[in-house]
Amino acid sequence: MNECAYYDAETTVRLAIGTITHLPPDITASEEEFLNSLPTHIIYPVLMDLLIAKGEANVRSRAFDALMKLTDLDTVGFLIELFRKSTDWGIACCKYMANFQDDRVIEHLSEVAKNHDDGDFRYVAVVALGNVGNNSIIPLLKSIALTDLGADYEGFPIKDAALDAISAISNR
Repeated sequence: MNECAYYDAETTVRLAIGTITHLPPDITASEEEFLNSLPTHIIYPVLMDLLIAKGEANVRSRAFDALMKLTDLDTVGFLIELFRKSTDWGIACCKYMANFQDDRVIEHLSEVAKNHDDGDFRYVAVVALGNVGNNSIIPLLKSIALTDLGADYEGFPIKDAALDAISAISNR
């Protein structure tokens, strides 16, 4: 693909994802097919710009959905990068990470569960660890169950989520 075609791809992605605010937050199958026909290294930065921008929520949601549907994207790497770049997407990133059996996910979620200042983040990370964790993180979860007195925004205790995560891991 030549440079002119790259420019056209970037322009098309911005138009399709970034300017139509009345469309649903999920991209269509035909949009997904089109995006996956383009070089990821060209459209990834465009979609990231749209995602992190403080613009329309619907545009940001479409950009997130588009990124999650790129077939040759390192999705776990993307979620970790997004978590680090934008606090707006941190909780969503932790929730989505619960779908991936990957050592980087366990490492990242463990760090969030242990050290994040916000109880919502710690709670979601602990719940996600219950889905993807293994016996190696049970000591961490036990420590959290004994020491974390925080709760999520609805008041659900993090220590209870840690106990539930231990049970889920132990019963697998």
